[in-house]
Amino acid sequence: EAAQIESRAGCGALACVVARSGLYVASVGLGRAVLGTEEGSGLTVPGLNDQSTIFCDEASSPHTSTSESEQARLTDTDSTSRAALPSSLPSRLLGAPDLKKAHPGVIGLPDVVRIEHAEGQRFVLLGSPDLWVAGPRLPVLWVVEAYREGRCPATEWIRR
Repeated sequence: EAAQIESRAGCGALACVVARSGLYVASVGLGRAVLGTEEGSGLTVPGLNDQSTIFCDEASSPHTSTSESEQARLTDTDSTSRAALPSSLPSRLLGAPDLKKAHPGVIGLPDVVRIEHAEGQRFVLLGSPDLWVAGPRLPVLWVVEAYREGRCPATEWIRR
């Protein structure tokens, strides 16, 4: 059984590039990227008393067979003769040739998102799946708190 699991091994990847033309986020797998903007638009982070508001927008979405966009993509894939992809496995990942053979909908092609530069963009959080286990709000709260107190958000994230 261990050999079977090993043959399915793969990994995700998350990258962010800041260029003159914008912020580019590429993702494969279950990692997430969140863009923090001060006085922008998006989802607010309540619970922190400050005169300004930090809005946090997802710049990527985890690739699972339960996400709406991935369900549509998987439906378009001819996999009638193969078993359905279990929800515990990512629908996009690097490596894992045996898994990709058994589930032709599993691909290694990343989603790439371009976000135009805007006034107030303050930070980008890039996190592996283990960081988000406690839910999507908690890591964001840690980083916003560190940012507002003048501490390095990355250091705060690692300390937790």
